[in-house]
Amino acid sequence: MHNILIVDDHPLMRNATRELLINIDQVGEIQTAGNGKQGIEKTGLYRPDLVIMDYHLSDMTGIEAASAILKGFPDTKILFVTGLDINPLLQKMMDTKAHGAITKDADPSTIKNVVSCILSGLTVFPPIIEKTASPNEVIADLNQEEILIMKKLIRGTTYNQIAELIHMSRRTVDNYVRRIFDKLGAKNKTEAIERFVRTKYY
Repeated sequence: MHNILIVDDHPLMRNATRELLINIDQVGEIQTAGNGKQGIEKTGLYRPDLVIMDYHLSDMTGIEAASAILKGFPDTKILFVTGLDINPLLQKMMDTKAHGAITKDADPSTIKNVVSCILSGLTVFPPIIEKTASPNEVIADLNQEEILIMKKLIRGTTYNQIAELIHMSRRTVDNYVRRIFDKLGAKNKTEAIERFVRTKYY
């Protein structure tokens, strides 16, 4: 039996993933963690065979958390999950020596199959879509403050927290966010994040 650790800062996603995997024959104990720091600590405590790692966490990126885990426990298998467009992220994920990646909107049966394959020793990544004459990169001219705000948003930081961290009023942050949306051609925060990860700034 293989033990699993689920690292995700959204309780509903942690619980849903746990319920999905609990009946897989190969799966034993399932632990959960709400951020990267907890994920690193619980890996040391429970030594899971597989860590299912959200790519965007509130305190660090999934890449940072996975790298720390693999530095201390190199035999740990890592499966990245993300709610964003996975293609621009794949190379970074593979560079960590992870064993797989999947999107959060994948079918439950697909998620189960990917987990089973990784526990059996396979590596499961979707193919990288090569850039063509119409590259997927988003072109946007962002200044340092705008880049910083977007990197905080990717980590799940709220607008109020960003205002405190960079010593701005909430109204000023809102104004920056509106300008960022305009520059990225985004209608909302989710779309802005999806487009930002395809810029040269990420």
